Amino acid sequence: MLSLVCNLVWGVPTLLLILSFGIFLSIKTGFFQLRGFGTIFRNTLGSFISKENTERKNGISSKAAFCSVLAATMGTGNIIGVASAIIIGGPGAVFWMWISAVPGMIVVYAENFFGVKMALEGKKGGAVAYTEKALGRPVSVIYAVLCTAASFGMGNMVQSNSLSAAFYNEYCVPVYITGAVAAFLTLLVIVGGIKRISSFTEIFIPVISLLYIAAALFVVIKNYSALPRAFQMIFSGAFGLRAAGGGICGAALKNAVSTGLKRGVFSNEAGLGTSSVFHSSCSSRKPELQGMWGISEVFFDTVICCTLTALAILCTADTGSLSGTEPVSLVSETFSDCFGRFSGDFVCISVSLFAFATITGWSHCGETAFARITGNRFRYAYRIFYCLLVLTGASAALETVWTLSDIFNGLMIIPNIIALAVLTFKYGINVPEKNCQQ
Repeated sequence: MLSLVCNLVWGVPTLLLILSFGIFLSIKTGFFQLRGFGTIFRNTLGSFISKENTERKNGISSKAAFCSVLAATMGTGNIIGVASAIIIGGPGAVFWMWISAVPGMIVVYAENFFGVKMALEGKKGGAVAYTEKALGRPVSVIYAVLCTAASFGMGNMVQSNSLSAAFYNEYCVPVYITGAVAAFLTLLVIVGGIKRISSFTEIFIPVISLLYIAAALFVVIKNYSALPRAFQMIFSGAFGLRAAGGGICGAALKNAVSTGLKRGVFSNEAGLGTSSVFHSSCSSRKPELQGMWGISEVFFDTVICCTLTALAILCTADTGSLSGTEPVSLVSETFSDCFGRFSGDFVCISVSLFAFATITGWSHCGETAFARITGNRFRYAYRIFYCLLVLTGASAALETVWTLSDIFNGLMIIPNIIALAVLTFKYGINVPEKNCQQ
């Protein structure tokens, strides 16, 4: 029954809601996410090589918010999720992940834009604030309930289970020990609120991301001769082209499209409103600037990290025998091409670090939503309960939790996108035409 509900929630109507709104915003802004790439890069990713310090006493820096968002979105989905997409939807699913990123970028731009607009009016909280502005408090509370539930499930228990399973499978560490250590470390990070979370992720995320990117690039470069074949599989699979004769297979096309779009949206969380929760806490209250950071988050998450994982797999795997393969085994075999017997260690550590980053990042999203429900009370109670769920999730049977988390995530999209549409039509949305300094 839950699986049926999950399939309905993540069905064609929900995907069309996100993608159609993203296409509408793209047209309205003249595809700013593409034509404004230079401006976006200079003001976001390019600032990482700048010595300028944008930290302020009354908020967090844009860089810290960027890293915190990536901590929440770059969990196991960028590694195991991509392998799963290729197994289920074929190599063509990768192309549709790219396609989902284009409208997804401008959707997250809108989320951050209106989240900061609300902060300028003294209403922090990102999506929970602008849903109230657009649709009223009852809808805002419904969104907050869904976001809180998602933080307990997908942001917490699912990730702690992946983390403990990785250590158990690779090193036979009992899951309750891994869960206890993860819960204690989570408490150390999140007890200090957004300031400590952002300080932690600003150091942690660039390090683990660059290490993973370097490893994936190493695999791709070593197998560079297979790159043309990998891209050929992606593009032919994207349109359901048969290997023999070039005919079109409708079932393969449908599978590639649906899997790629779902995994793309699921990976970068475009449409969920989570990015706005962090960027509305920034010291720099420029809606256009924080919107550009949102575009960079989707680009880095889906276009860079997910693509590198996909190319590493396609350059090394026997794609003719992927059916029935376990995603973790596929990724481990991919990196064994270069790391030999240490590939299992690399995958275990990578999955664990990204999972832990997701746990810490999602805690702030859930706490912000919980504060809206309770009138900004019981924040410390939320943090303690959240850490206890890390311990519980490490040893839980998570099929039901995973399905419920999928449902909560999908349901968050509906009020969020409708609120963004109302605000866009009512107030309009601006994009910078010139350099927008922090």
